[in-house]
Amino acid sequence: MTRVFTPFRSTGPADRGFTLIEMLVVVAIGGILAAVAAPSLLSVIESNRRVVISNMLMEDLAVARRQAIALSSSVALCGSSATTPYTCNTTVSSDSTVDWSNGWYTYIGGSAGLTPASAAAGLVLRSPQAAASGWKVDAHLGLYKYTALSPRALATGNGHFTIYRSDSSSRTAACVTVSTTGRARYSTASVASGSVSSSNDPC
Repeated sequence: MTRVFTPFRSTGPADRGFTLIEMLVVVAIGGILAAVAAPSLLSVIESNRRVVISNMLMEDLAVARRQAIALSSSVALCGSSATTPYTCNTTVSSDSTVDWSNGWYTYIGGSAGLTPASAAAGLVLRSPQAAASGWKVDAHLGLYKYTALSPRALATGNGHFTIYRSDSSSRTAACVTVSTTGRARYSTASVASGSVSSSNDPC
């Protein structure tokens, strides 16, 4: 006589999978956690971006200072023109700032006289890298449109740079201050009201 064996099938919770209600509860909890964490995450991303752009500027200022001493010649930085390569942006806004958001050149010289001929002569030490989309770099350099470091490491066009989001929603900016000795210092500052802009500069 032939015996027929029927496989044992468990009907425990582990074999039933998830019910639709359980799935919806998990999705709802995940949505709530994401909504709570999103503002903090955006704040961290914004802070990191400010630091990255500031570090780029401070590194180039330090390079200019070292090269000026090594070459016994002035080395300058100027904001890149948005339209003409190897040309300084010399347009001063109504807020007495020069826009460096398109990046900045580091070159041998002591004025904002960078031209395509300067590049052909090998005077450009570093080409610009534009700031990330949606970010602004305002140069507040007094009467100057550039910063130059002398062989004695003294700065012409010293002042500060304000780095912030340009979508009119940020209240905090990064400040890179250049002293008369050519050294750069990083800090952050927040506006008392409104958002950071060229006319509402917390630095």
